[in-house]
Amino acid sequence: VTAVGSGIGWTDPALDAADHFGGVFYLTTGAHAVHLVLGAAFVIGLAIQAQRGRFARGDHTLVDVAYWFWAYLLVLFLAVDVIFFLV
Repeated sequence: VTAVGSGIGWTDPALDAADHFGGVFYLTTGAHAVHLVLGAAFVIGLAIQAQRGRFARGDHTLVDVAYWFWAYLLVLFLAVDVIFFLV
């Protein structure tokens, strides 16, 4: 649902990239999308490594990093959502 809303925002002619709000909107949502793609690639890489038996019982540092990265993305998503769609 949010991806559809963001897509609609990206095609809205009222959001001109030359306008200050439009430029910040595109920069922020684009940076967020890059973080999502990188995070998804990291988690997929972790899943492949887990399938191959890479992780031992006490060796889960990369999994913790992935968890905290996704927690960061959640907070970032909520902030972006509030700033651009509710204010």
